[in-house]
Amino acid sequence: MRDKWLLFAERLDALRIVPRLALLGYSTFSMSCIAWLLFWYMDLPTLERTAAVSTLITGTITALLGGSTWYASSYNAGGRDWSNNDGN
Repeated sequence: MRDKWLLFAERLDALRIVPRLALLGYSTFSMSCIAWLLFWYMDLPTLERTAAVSTLITGTITALLGGSTWYASSYNAGGRDWSNNDGN
């Protein structure tokens, strides 16, 4: 019985469901924030689109996309090393 649960846990780990859902959630969150920021910026009157506001938008989008690349690289670096076949 114990081996059955270990096999199930190993298969569940191989599918990496939780990290994939977390990656999908962060991607959805960052893209919705970027879309909201861009729509907000485009709705501003032309005289209110100052350099400070543009810098704020650019910095926020850069931070969100930088977080996306960090999150994706940590997802790719994690997980099981399948070249090692000894079961560890």
